[in-house]
Amino acid sequence: MSDSTHLTPPYLNDMNSQRYYSDINQYAAQTIQPPQTIRTVYLGNVSNDVAVSDIVDQVKSGPIQSIRPLPEKNGLFITFIDSGDAAHFYHEAQRKHLSFNGTELKIGWGKASPITPNIQMALQNGATRNVYLGSLDDTISEEELREDLSRFGHIEHIKILPEKHIAFVHFLCISNAVKCVNTLPTESKWQSKRVNYGKDRCTQHHKPLTLSPNHPYPPSQLHKHLIRNDTNRPTLSPIISSSNTHRNINNSIMSFTPSPTQSTQNRFSLTYDLYSPIDFYAPLSPLSPLSPPPLPSSTSSTITQGVANRTIYLGNIHPDTTAEDICNVIRGGILSHIRFMPDKRITFITFVDPQLASNFFHQSSYQHIIIKNRRIKVGWGKPTALSANVIHAVQNGGSRNVYIGNINESITEDKLKHDFSEYGDIELVNTLKEKNCAFVNFTSIAGAIRAIEGIRTKEEYKGFRINYGKDRCGNPPRIQALSPNKNNQPSPSSSSHNGM
Repeated sequence: MSDSTHLTPPYLNDMNSQRYYSDINQYAAQTIQPPQTIRTVYLGNVSNDVAVSDIVDQVKSGPIQSIRPLPEKNGLFITFIDSGDAAHFYHEAQRKHLSFNGTELKIGWGKASPITPNIQMALQNGATRNVYLGSLDDTISEEELREDLSRFGHIEHIKILPEKHIAFVHFLCISNAVKCVNTLPTESKWQSKRVNYGKDRCTQHHKPLTLSPNHPYPPSQLHKHLIRNDTNRPTLSPIISSSNTHRNINNSIMSFTPSPTQSTQNRFSLTYDLYSPIDFYAPLSPLSPLSPPPLPSSTSSTITQGVANRTIYLGNIHPDTTAEDICNVIRGGILSHIRFMPDKRITFITFVDPQLASNFFHQSSYQHIIIKNRRIKVGWGKPTALSANVIHAVQNGGSRNVYIGNINESITEDKLKHDFSEYGDIELVNTLKEKNCAFVNFTSIAGAIRAIEGIRTKEEYKGFRINYGKDRCGNPPRIQALSPNKNNQPSPSSSSHNGM
């Protein structure tokens, strides 16, 4: 299922786009190799009955920052994030004589332009022009999504996967997707839904890569050649990229260093699914070549930014286990999100700091996690990024725990659960009557953010102190010696997970 946007959006006739780009005939005639900072490719001779999505269907070289149709001049500008991707598309379009309805398009270069600071920040936090929507109703339709989300900007493509209750909405530019992702979680209609960035559908599909002993590049250097030297792409010097930050983000799942104990004779593959959200995880073996190595220590201003391995997979969970039981055994770092899936007996816990996620993973490798006499399987989830509002909250002392002070006898745990549940899933409510305070632990920092903003506006809570509390998962790890005690033995039904 898809949606097509034609070359007729009204805003595209404004003077800004015409001032920004030089005369299109001048650039259409250019066939020279672009300077390093040019990221924009011009397509001319485009008929107005050709849909933008039909053109974008032909772009498979890399993620796009923005698409600017100029219907009055039968042109279209595509600005890539990476200049190397722009060069790849340019040469491929020239080589294949890109045509629509029997008319060959003119291919040229747009003006050189830097990536603005706000877009750079968005990219560091995993932004793309594709918005992933999860936990959708069965009745959701493309028309409904278009009507609701077009307020953020023109939509280029919509894909709904009803069997998975998810959808992907591609905007014409990243800035519109950022507005959508930052706004929807604050609206009551979308608070129970999952909203994040998905992969740009223009991201190049790579065949699974098999490493053999005769491979010309050592494993530790392989990531430098995964993109640049494939058979369908001209060899480009890495310095042509004007956005190394984005290149590192986009290839973070492909950049790795096998441990010294791993031989190059061990064959492995790298691949990913285009239509999967960045925060949708799959367990990886702790001994897999894709298991992230320990990360260097970071300052508080950088640990939260960018796509990183911060999510841990927990499997073989006892059916009677609760989110509280899980959080009671997680120590060593505050959590951004807990995705508890009791029907599948798995959980994904996302740390704020990827270094602490790595520490937790390695500690659990030798000190097994036991919940309800069952040993838990531990693996890695997919790399993910924190949303802008979560980063801002963490930098200001935020956590998933909300503190309520100066409470009176009317405040009970049941009342708190009722009043706070509208802001998100609650993991634990705890009242300390002797100290006249209470704590509401959400399963995500985003839920705590909504709760603090919302509960302060309610009249009956205006006399109380509302602030962030301390996430108990951030307490120091519990170092315990394993003993053959019967209570610490896993149940017969459990099994080790990849050597654990």
